Amino acid sequence: MIRSFLSSASILCLLASSSILLADSKFIDFASLDAAAIKVENGASVAIVDHEGSKAIQLTFPASKSYPGFELSAPNGEWNLGSSSGVTAEVTNTSSVKVGVSLRVENAGDWQKAPWNSNVTWLAPGATGSVVVKFGESFGKPGFALDPAAVTKIKVFVGTPTVDGTVIVNSIEGFDG
Repeated sequence: MIRSFLSSASILCLLASSSILLADSKFIDFASLDAAAIKVENGASVAIVDHEGSKAIQLTFPASKSYPGFELSAPNGEWNLGSSSGVTAEVTNTSSVKVGVSLRVENAGDWQKAPWNSNVTWLAPGATGSVVVKFGESFGKPGFALDPAAVTKIKVFVGTPTVDGTVIVNSIEGFDG
């Protein structure tokens, strides 16, 4: 009887702690965002849309020789992602051509010293995939020693798109591992 109780209690504690970890990884609630308050760059526009049963950020961009995208700033100056190994964004390419989608995680500091980590993923038309930024790495190589407890901005952008297009950012979350 006691062994059964302890086993059940252990399972409940494990489930509760995994729920807490999951809740901590979702540090941006798209449903609470105001699209008008999201900073856009290089001709991009954003909208908060319903996508597959959840709120998502739709990024619309022009053909460009630059990097159209958007920036999310931490509402209280910084996000503490110290319990995460990095940040991942799940993105769907609704454009007619293959698109390179980049995710950049930033600390405060002189932009000329590149206080960020970044990565890119290439998505075929209609494909969904993840852009994964591991703290301390950029494009899979050692990068800026980012302080995960002091993340100030998250940027999502596409690299020099050849045609007008749209991608949908389904989620941005911290991850462990």
